[in-house]
Amino acid sequence: MKLKHILTSIVAAAFVFAGCEDQVEISTLPGVEISSSVVGFVTNGGTQTITLSSDQTWSIDETKIPSWLTVSPLSGSAGETTISLTAVENKGSQKDVEIVINFANGKKQIIKLLQDGGEPSPSTCKDVIDGPDGASYKITGTVTSIANTHYGNFYMNDGTGEVYIYGTLDKKGNANSSSNSYDNLNDANNSSSWSLSVGDVITVQGPKKTYNETVELVDVTVINITKSLISVVGNSEYNVPKDESDPEVAVAYKGDDLKMKSDESWITISNFEVRNDTTFVNLHIAENAEDTRTGTVTFSSSIPGQDSKAIVSITQATGLSMYTLPFAEDFSAGLGAFEVLDIVAREDGKDTWSTASYSGKFYAKASAYGATNDSKSMLVSPKISLAGVTSPVLTFEHAGKFATNQQEELTLWVSTDNCETWTQLLIPEHDNAYGWKESGDISLASLVGKEYFNFAFQYSATVANASTWEIANVKLEDRAASIKTIAELNNSAAVTEAVFEANLTDAIVTYVSGSNVFIQDATGGIQLYMRDSGLSAGTVINGKVTGNIKLYAGYAELTSINVGEATLTEGEVAATTITLSKLMKEYLRYQNCMVKLEGVTLDKTLNSSARDGVLSQGEATVAARLQDKNVTIEAGTGNLICFPTRYNATLQVGLWTPDHFEK
Repeated sequence: MKLKHILTSIVAAAFVFAGCEDQVEISTLPGVEISSSVVGFVTNGGTQTITLSSDQTWSIDETKIPSWLTVSPLSGSAGETTISLTAVENKGSQKDVEIVINFANGKKQIIKLLQDGGEPSPSTCKDVIDGPDGASYKITGTVTSIANTHYGNFYMNDGTGEVYIYGTLDKKGNANSSSNSYDNLNDANNSSSWSLSVGDVITVQGPKKTYNETVELVDVTVINITKSLISVVGNSEYNVPKDESDPEVAVAYKGDDLKMKSDESWITISNFEVRNDTTFVNLHIAENAEDTRTGTVTFSSSIPGQDSKAIVSITQATGLSMYTLPFAEDFSAGLGAFEVLDIVAREDGKDTWSTASYSGKFYAKASAYGATNDSKSMLVSPKISLAGVTSPVLTFEHAGKFATNQQEELTLWVSTDNCETWTQLLIPEHDNAYGWKESGDISLASLVGKEYFNFAFQYSATVANASTWEIANVKLEDRAASIKTIAELNNSAAVTEAVFEANLTDAIVTYVSGSNVFIQDATGGIQLYMRDSGLSAGTVINGKVTGNIKLYAGYAELTSINVGEATLTEGEVAATTITLSKLMKEYLRYQNCMVKLEGVTLDKTLNSSARDGVLSQGEATVAARLQDKNVTIEAGTGNLICFPTRYNATLQVGLWTPDHFEK
């Protein structure tokens, strides 16, 4: 069973939901509040409780209660009552029943009860990837790599997809712990170890969990292992230079023969020889004149009824020339190493980007004035190496003229995959007065660890409004960024938590809810997640602040802040009124800011058991997320104060209190 809605009050450790496509969606009645309308039990049974609040007397239909379940009390008066549900151990298949609560006015409330069965039906890795969290699966696949032998973490693939196994129970059914020096997977001194190797075919069973974007089965039970007939001795992943090379791979096999196959023409097998019980294979890697590339060589061996494979992966460094830091371009010799990438080209055939000079200052210039169609074009930097770089910072001068909205029409983007995909960065400083403006320090800390990157200036124009964008003195340096705005602070965040120092001007605390604090200035907003921060709504910060920052689920978050050296005053908190359409076009600019959306519709009531909905205004829509699960925000149309956030790739507007939604 794939449950469409499993309410958050289900606290059982693991459930088995497989075998049908029913969807459970149960709502409560007027005058009745129930903490959960779906209750789940693990195989071993146990006790769960739900809270029922009613404005009238009620009773539970005893004829609907199965013999394996005990419910107490069976009736009650108006008010709040805690109902206890106790299930015995389930030695059979999954149980799926409903009990009925009858009210004095003749209405009924359904409670869905689910209990895990003894063993799920076989599934594929794709079933796990597509299925709900909390469900238990039994899958069979090949071990592709082992991440941690102590706790039993590895990857397995069955041809339909790959699943990460996070934790493996040993042969005695125990999970490993930091106090246990044995490995659960392949410690020869541990009689409970599984002696697992890459290439083995394994069947495991356990509950699904999605951590960030990684699909996992957690603390799995091993059902069966078929040892591979073949294994790579030593390294199975090779990083080779761009030049021609001949790495040697060692392979051990037990089958009747050894077969080898390369999936790329630039990887060939030049020779092999047998020494003792190991076959040494010489691979020949051709010189790379292209971008970074990856290929595999598959080794296979078989006996009647069994075929085993082992894969060696080859990653070859880029053969493309790259610029190193410091990098600078003043456009005195045309566009230099920059190239134009037209996303929507001008239909009149004219160039969007050119170069010009005035009073000895050279610059790149974008304009679609006179174009007969809406257009969009990028000025793309050459490939920039990040090898050995710790703190890349981009700066430039720019001047925007005639733009309706510079933050929407004149934007900055970065790519780490040879311009296949792009991520937008905030430009901290824009100037609508048509004068030259310093961009401010744009930290590229989030790119550290990548091999290379490109950055691009993106110009957008319409027939009705074609602005002009002039860019000069582009510089890339490896140095600490001088952070003066919240936009710059956002850009400085990386996956690894780091210390920051910033000198802010008129940054105001807009909202505080427990450990969640929102701070914004004229350039953008950021969220602080810190218990007892000492900040309150309306506090204005000027001067030096320090603390820690990191990327959390795709966007910047402060984990601590010290304002002891800053000047704190009190100001008035005011939301910025924008349309939902404008928000979606300039999401990065308004992320974590307090905004007011007038005339928006919330599609459904949000509460502790249904925290996700959709906001709409005309054709514009965005996901809505109730951030405080202890409140309820009713569906309807009105003016909403909210905080645009994101979770990984999902844009979601954060709703905190019913007081922020005026209908």
